[in-house]
This record gives sequence, structure tokens and C-alpha cells, in this order.
Amino acid sequence: MKADYVSNKYPHALVIGADTIVFLKKQILNKPINNSQAKKMLSLLSGETHHVYT
Repeated sequence: MKADYVSNKYPHALVIGADTIVFLKKQILNKPINNSQAKKMLSLLSGETHHVYT
């Protein structure tokens, strides 16, 4: 969303946007939308092998 905003503000500029994805046990974890979900995600990740890609 941020890249879309900047791209619209500067239409002649090259804008590169990126996001981060977390994989745990062949599952993609979406970004938490509140503190409760964030705590739950951290609990799931704790002590487990997971991969983070940006």
C-alpha cells in the first residue's frame, strides 16, 4: 500500500516495494492485525524452525 501511495505521488519515479512473509511448517503466517494476534504468532514461532523472507 505504501508503494502505491508513493507511486501515485511521484508518477515518473521508479518505486520498488517489498513485503515480508513468514513460513512455519509449510504454512504462511499473515501479518498480525492486533497485539493479541502478534502474541499468538510469537508463541507459535517460539522454539520452532521457521523462515522469514523479505
